[in-house]
Amino acid sequence: MKFKIYKDINKFYFTNNVIASLIFAAFVLIGIIYNTLSPNLDTTLVNSITTNWLFISVMIIVFLAPIFLKLHLNFNTYQPLKGSIEGYLELNMEKITLDKKEYSLDQINKIEIWNFDFVGDSNNYASRFNFNGLMSNGIENLFEMSLHDSTVLKIHFQQDYRNQIIHAKQELFNYYKQGKIDFSILARIFDCKNELDRGILKKTLTANSG
Repeated sequence: MKFKIYKDINKFYFTNNVIASLIFAAFVLIGIIYNTLSPNLDTTLVNSITTNWLFISVMIIVFLAPIFLKLHLNFNTYQPLKGSIEGYLELNMEKITLDKKEYSLDQINKIEIWNFDFVGDSNNYASRFNFNGLMSNGIENLFEMSLHDSTVLKIHFQQDYRNQIIHAKQELFNYYKQGKIDFSILARIFDCKNELDRGILKKTLTANSG
């Protein structure tokens, strides 16, 4: 079974959150400048500024309101990608492929998998201070593999829907049978919430070990 790999790129991204922060900083700076200069200004000039300040404020709000609405009501938009999706993680019965490089199970010591994220998930980004979009790209899943030569390989992979990786059940069961993945990791992948769930998983593993 194949999963797309996400590769982070270390550079600055001009996102909605950055825009919102700059707008807020501009308002704060204007307030500081006004409070600093007003005691030193002529009374008539201060009154003139004060009179016009309300008008200016209203115009700024009218101008920025559509922008804030667009930024804040991002219920159907995705988080910006700060990297690229390229290459594949491929799980096979006797090997694992990471971005075109194959590793046989004999080379692998241990496998760990965190599969909490999926495309369209909004649980991690539902915040009033998030303007970047409420839906995930499903790229926060982590696959970590340590080899017998002490090399540790880590990649983020994409799930198109919740718990997509459990469709690689036979491959994962085989990794467990070969001692490459711990039962606790499997229990987390298969969302075992209690002892009953873990007991059912153990019986399933035993039935498939023959």
